[in-house]
Amino acid sequence: MKSQQRGRKPPLFVCSEVNRSGQRDEVGWVSGLERRGPRQVGDPSCIVFFRSIGERKCLQPQRGGLGQPRATPWVSDVVINQALNGRTCLAPLMPQSLARVVVHIVFSTKHRRPWLDDKGIQDELYKYLAQILIRVECPAISVGGAVDYIHILCNLSRKLAIMDLLEELKSSSSKWIKTKGKEFQEFCWQGGYGIFSVSESKVPDVREYVDNQEQHHHRMTFQEEFRLLCQRHGIEIDERYVWD
Repeated sequence: MKSQQRGRKPPLFVCSEVNRSGQRDEVGWVSGLERRGPRQVGDPSCIVFFRSIGERKCLQPQRGGLGQPRATPWVSDVVINQALNGRTCLAPLMPQSLARVVVHIVFSTKHRRPWLDDKGIQDELYKYLAQILIRVECPAISVGGAVDYIHILCNLSRKLAIMDLLEELKSSSSKWIKTKGKEFQEFCWQGGYGIFSVSESKVPDVREYVDNQEQHHHRMTFQEEFRLLCQRHGIEIDERYVWD
């Protein structure tokens, strides 16, 4: 069996690229099973050949004819330190990881002080919070609130812990508000927060709820609203510590 395997001809691989004009240029053919560490050059599951310019395409092994692009993604930061004919060998990424986790975030100003009674400041703050969310890869679906609290509906990045997201939102926005005038020098958010998962089917309803926070604020206080949210999500709160 071993002698038969040794006698097999290695498959051919075509080196090609998609150039800037969208045309594929055939660069040449590569073959061989030269061992490089744990992988083999010519192994279709781990090697792709490409030029330095243009879009990279991984090609299936061929014994004749042009290869076809593979769907497996490749990146340059996993380069195997080897070059063949001036081209680079890459190892593959793991299969693509996808996530869609929508969350509803609620927090208030310190002691519910009505710092946000200026409509102009409110609107600027909502936009600034949305910019922060884009920066941390948690794009906003809706940002709203009232004079003493904030509601955010956003996608939660799989790369970011909840506590880190809230710390970034609060610290960055707090520093920003303090630049808006002397009257905001003592501005502060509460230490705590609430964050609740939102099913995909409920996203439109929660978005409308966040967008219409001014109306809700006329019907109930922040404390009443927060208690109701916690109750709906099965969260018990300790009244001695939740209001700061």
